[in-house]
Amino acid sequence: MFKACGPIAPHELARCGQKKRCPAGKIMSCCSSRSSLLLSSEFLLWQRRPSSEGLVGPPYLMLSSLLLKLTSKPTRSSPMPLLQLLPSQSIDSQIANQISVMNTGYANSGITWKLAGTTRTTNADWFNNVGPDVSQQTAMKKALRTGTAKDLNVYTVGFTSGDGAGLLGYSTFPSSYSGNPTDDGCVILFSSLPGGTAAPYNLGQTLTHEAGHWVGLYHTFQGGCSGSGDQVSDTPAESSAAFGCPTGRDTCSATGVDPIHNFMDYTDDSCMNQFTAGQVTRLRSQISTYRGL
Repeated sequence: MFKACGPIAPHELARCGQKKRCPAGKIMSCCSSRSSLLLSSEFLLWQRRPSSEGLVGPPYLMLSSLLLKLTSKPTRSSPMPLLQLLPSQSIDSQIANQISVMNTGYANSGITWKLAGTTRTTNADWFNNVGPDVSQQTAMKKALRTGTAKDLNVYTVGFTSGDGAGLLGYSTFPSSYSGNPTDDGCVILFSSLPGGTAAPYNLGQTLTHEAGHWVGLYHTFQGGCSGSGDQVSDTPAESSAAFGCPTGRDTCSATGVDPIHNFMDYTDDSCMNQFTAGQVTRLRSQISTYRGL
């Protein structure tokens, strides 16, 4: 379900751009200058932040809440064109384009996303102040979340102040569902939808990235150049997150060039275009184990 606090109105791993430290005791992935993250398989929260400031849209007061149904049957329909939407145009067009972007990104994974419903809630407090582990998020999700472990609830918010200020999005992992079902889902910046104003993060890949965490994927730079990294063997090791679209970047010389085009890195939306076969194997295992799909 797509939940939007409109312009009010994301919860796990996000792309980071601004400096932010994890408060003591927080079980989350925080970005420090968006180029490094504190990560572990225990983290329940991933955040994505823009690399520049000022990505705050108009003073909207409505939060949109979307419910997406994840199925096991792949679809290969052509993506809808990405439109530059005018303020007078319906958010429904952006939502439709967002679903299309996601299905294009996940086309080789054997899953597809379908919009099951949209709700709109006017709540300035939620829209502006929602962030990881804050009271506004708890209240928002308690009031708006619907469905089961198979249903991705997406909340679009403004991230204008508080712990969530400057975020592009965050998400929960599938393994966290049983412990706190109400918390399950993704929270994203409303202006990151296709046609939004959060350039270069306005082609819809923030939700593609956050949904990647929701199905069990880690960042490509998880663990840096050593260790088991992102638990996927065919994503070259990467010492830190990549930004922009740095062709030929190679931060871990022994494993090949950095996977800058991978949806689970931090590059610009226009640079992202792939999941690897190993990532598909992992996400299929994760949703089978934890989401019953």
